[in-house]
Amino acid sequence: MFQQELQKVQKVLEETSDIHLSNEYDALLIKPLASSNLMRDNRTSSSKQSHIALSGKDSQDFFPYVDIFHYTDSSFKDQSMKSFYVLQVPVDLNENNVSYANLQEVEFNFDSTGTLSAKGSVKLSRPGSSPQIELGNTSTSDDVFCNFRRLFYEGDFLIILKEKKKVKYEAYIIKSEDGQRLQLNDTVEFEANRSQSTIVDLEEITPDNLGNMEEIIDTHEGIVGENVIYYGAPGTGKSFGITQNIKGSYPNFEDEESMESSFVFRTTLHPEYSYSDFVGQIMPKVEGDSIKYVFTPGVFTRALSRAIAFEDVNQPVFLVLEELSRANVATVFGDLFQLLDRKNGKSEYAISNSLIAKEVYNLSEFEADNDAGNKKIYLPKNLIIYGTVNTNDQNVFVMDTAFKRRFKWKYISTKPVTDQDGEELNNPVISIGNGVKVKWWEFYQKLNDYITGDMKLGEDKQVGQFFMQFTEDEIENNSQVQNKLLQYLWDDVEQASFTGKKLFNNVSNYSNLYEMFERNEDVFHVDFLSTLELDIQKVNGELKGTEGHSTEIEPLEDTGRNTDVSDE
Repeated sequence: MFQQELQKVQKVLEETSDIHLSNEYDALLIKPLASSNLMRDNRTSSSKQSHIALSGKDSQDFFPYVDIFHYTDSSFKDQSMKSFYVLQVPVDLNENNVSYANLQEVEFNFDSTGTLSAKGSVKLSRPGSSPQIELGNTSTSDDVFCNFRRLFYEGDFLIILKEKKKVKYEAYIIKSEDGQRLQLNDTVEFEANRSQSTIVDLEEITPDNLGNMEEIIDTHEGIVGENVIYYGAPGTGKSFGITQNIKGSYPNFEDEESMESSFVFRTTLHPEYSYSDFVGQIMPKVEGDSIKYVFTPGVFTRALSRAIAFEDVNQPVFLVLEELSRANVATVFGDLFQLLDRKNGKSEYAISNSLIAKEVYNLSEFEADNDAGNKKIYLPKNLIIYGTVNTNDQNVFVMDTAFKRRFKWKYISTKPVTDQDGEELNNPVISIGNGVKVKWWEFYQKLNDYITGDMKLGEDKQVGQFFMQFTEDEIENNSQVQNKLLQYLWDDVEQASFTGKKLFNNVSNYSNLYEMFERNEDVFHVDFLSTLELDIQKVNGELKGTEGHSTEIEPLEDTGRNTDVSDE
């Protein structure tokens, strides 16, 4: 594709500007400019954009840029920091080409060879899986490049060629009608056998006061890749625990505006989740009047690409797979299963997969179809894979032993956890019927003891601290108890017990249970409530002391109701 597009560029420049290009280029960019990409005088829209926006990974890799996640941290309140890491790249203009398009007679001072050097600014403005480069910002590019931008009208084509083995570029303009006539595409292409040895002295393109690079690029020497599954009852905080682990490396990764988010990939599996969702698939893409079929990478391929790109500095990349047991993981992983065997954090056995290799190693069509396409893929030691499994979901899709043993398993108990300062998390006072109030922590722990001890059910039927995410709104919290907790306990606990011990108070169906709670009646069985007596009285005393009143709770007694199933 590179050679085909270069031939088009050579032809259009020869016809329009009498320019005869060599073949000494290893990358090219062609972009038809929208109104928002133009200088203000030439716009037909009300856009205030001061740069040319280039989106996508190929555009990102076309230019040098500073990929440092710290400068987008939310802790930087000063928005001027957003413009701190900006590079200026050298761009040569050609006198014949400028004359061809200079309808406004903008003044340029070309040398005797018909060449004029400009400096266009390049800034990585949006990190992540859909990066964006800001090219030629009017406030950070020199006057020559800004004047070059004034030549463009809507639909005109910007062409930039990168010289081989150099961080040096040539820029050209092609009028809209000429570009359409010769079928120029909106594309970024790289030479198949481009050099991997371009070396640029950082001191030549950065200011002296850039600072200590060791503080900017963290080598994370202690990071070793691993596959870990967090498992436990629903609501135990498995995802919360994973999030806290990741924050040890990237405290602000949950902020999508932070560069840190580009190192974390998270997805939720489900019964219809497939290999093509995970790895990627070939999809149609419209380019002008033609349709191309291109590989659209899935979450695994995007994470692997990021990890391999930062393998040399061991920058950690996290791939989080929620609800693993809800999908057929053997089908989802397919041939990638072999990669899960690791030695010192790296895949012990690499595999051949041309689609993933082409994306990960940025191979051209030529390379992918020839020997370079045999380049194997592997899990680098800076790629950490986390998964979560709800123990009560393990029968949705059963994991085979071979898959299980390639992961470390970390059990998350139902015991409550606090924040870094020891403050209780998610522990409000809740209503459980008939005016009875109790702290959530006390309630769910006694509930779990009753489920496994009295009802003789497995731990997978228990609930965790975060089974419900409470708010400060008491009405909303009561609604969660009624609509979420009661439904779970009725469907998954009450109906599963055959010991004669019941959780609810002579309720024949869920509809009655729901309505009884709505009427603020007793819904829980006296046997269970008796385990809560001291906790209820404690909360009763706290409410009395803080609110000046309380709900009087009589000592709980056996009502004489027979709990034997045969008499129900």
